[in-house]
Amino acid sequence: MLPTYLDVVVVAFVLILPFLYDSSRAFRYYFKFFIYYGIVMTTAVVVIPIMMCRPKDVKNLLYVFSN
Repeated sequence: MLPTYLDVVVVAFVLILPFLYDSSRAFRYYFKFFIYYGIVMTTAVVVIPIMMCRPKDVKNLLYVFSN
């Protein structure tokens, strides 16, 4: 089975990633910011529907802070 163009690009990016992380401060900053933003957005997507089941209930915060 031949690799697709997307597979080649992803593998190349993963192989170049450590060199960019070590050599560039700007890349390191934006990479960490991207990871932080991704974690915050994932948490929001998971938690908001749970909180919609019981609106205006203070106990909903227990779901957020229990992790």
